[in-house]
Amino acid sequence: MLIEANSDLETLTGRNQSVKDMLEAKRKEVDSAVRDHEETSKAAKRLIEECQGIISDSGLTPEEHAFLGALPEGQSEEDLEGEIESEKARLELLHHGNPNVIKEFESRQKQIEKLEDSIAKDTEKLGDIEYAITEIRGKWEPGLDALVKSISEAFSESFEQIGCAGEVGVHKDEDFDQWSIQIQVKFRFVGPND
Repeated sequence: MLIEANSDLETLTGRNQSVKDMLEAKRKEVDSAVRDHEETSKAAKRLIEECQGIISDSGLTPEEHAFLGALPEGQSEEDLEGEIESEKARLELLHHGNPNVIKEFESRQKQIEKLEDSIAKDTEKLGDIEYAITEIRGKWEPGLDALVKSISEAFSESFEQIGCAGEVGVHKDEDFDQWSIQIQVKFRFVGPND
């Protein structure tokens, strides 16, 4: 039994050693990969800093800086050229489909701007007219109300003397053409005993 146990021990020790050797080899591979990653990251950071320095010293317009900032990371030069060609093809189709579309667009844009200016001027004129109407109305409306009130009081007194009720008023509408003088009269009821 001891011989058998010693044999098992030697077999297991041999297997264990091969696992240890394989584990050590994998650790060396990991260490090498970590060093490669660190070196690559440092090189990439250096290149990014160089690119940013080139971009900042290049005299690009703010629009060009915005364009460069909007580019997705990891997009290759071939991807960008493919997008550019795609946009060129789309513009060519648009231009060949209706060559006057840009001229029509610009013409309509100018018409819209003229109409907007005209509307703004008309709105300003309307505001001035409404202000003038309010100002003039403020001068004559109180006099009209006072005159109609005195007429109404005299009318009411006259109708009271004959046992009736009467009133005169001004019906005011938003449209001046609809304004009117209203005369309201209530006659007394004469019963069979009166």
